Amino acid sequence: MRQRGTNGIIAAALLATTTGMLAGCKDSSVSEKRKAAESFTSSGSVELSSIPDRKPAGEVTGPVSFNDAEAAYEQKQFDDAVKLFKGYTTQKPENAWGHYMLGLSAWKTRDFGQAESEFLRALELDPTHVRSRYNLARVYLDQEEPAKAAEQIESALKIDSTSAEGFRLLGRARDELGLLKEAEQAYREALKRDNRDFWSMNNLGLNFISQDRAGEAVGVLSRAVQLQPEKALFRNNLGMALELNGYFVDAGKAYQAAVEKDSSYQKAIDNLARVSGHEDKPGLPPLDLDVLAQNFVGEIYGWRVSQN
Repeated sequence: MRQRGTNGIIAAALLATTTGMLAGCKDSSVSEKRKAAESFTSSGSVELSSIPDRKPAGEVTGPVSFNDAEAAYEQKQFDDAVKLFKGYTTQKPENAWGHYMLGLSAWKTRDFGQAESEFLRALELDPTHVRSRYNLARVYLDQEEPAKAAEQIESALKIDSTSAEGFRLLGRARDELGLLKEAEQAYREALKRDNRDFWSMNNLGLNFISQDRAGEAVGVLSRAVQLQPEKALFRNNLGMALELNGYFVDAGKAYQAAVEKDSSYQKAIDNLARVSGHEDKPGLPPLDLDVLAQNFVGEIYGWRVSQN
């Protein structure tokens, strides 16, 4: 049986208020938010501030260094990075990292076909190349092929079972497959390994909403906002959870904060307009988001202890 912490107890009271609420929440669909809730941090070690300005790369005819190609990637000059890593892999065709970075650069330009072929080439050269498996999985998720993504992620986790990123990606793939309970467990495993993994918290909160457990989503998403207060996406998603539980006033505050962080965030703007002027549903218990967030921290600790 799934362990229930303090947030789970509070959630039981909150969930009683959710029946029949908000078709308007579909404006911020869970699958769309989940896709928006993944980001990739390059494994490169070059600090952006240390890279000089570069001219756009033309046809690459001479030798290319890995560092020059990586510098273009780190500066987010992805078209240039593709050209440079193509030159590099021509020179060093047996270097798995070169194909990996070419795949990564191609993915950033939305050339999924080339990205897939380069990640697969990297894996031919080094079947233990975990990062190629994770980013190949991202390519498959972007192409709405979650089963193929899950296969790559599970293979990577057999090589390294300590990766929070791997379990977060597995949760995302399972969510896309409609395996919501299994996805929830994957996010829990990610958080056992990294209790500050705010993307896993965001995705777990959306997973709870998908399971009609919006009450449990409030504490999870409150903690994500605590860790990353500048992320408008997290504040909007917290607003969704609060709105579903009948806390329209606090939902409005969350949506307003999201708009303040990103004035072009149309979904948050629409969500704010929907709840403006609404009072909370009657009979709701008082809400302290900081307490709920800290209760969730305690839940993660409980998951770790119960595993040992």
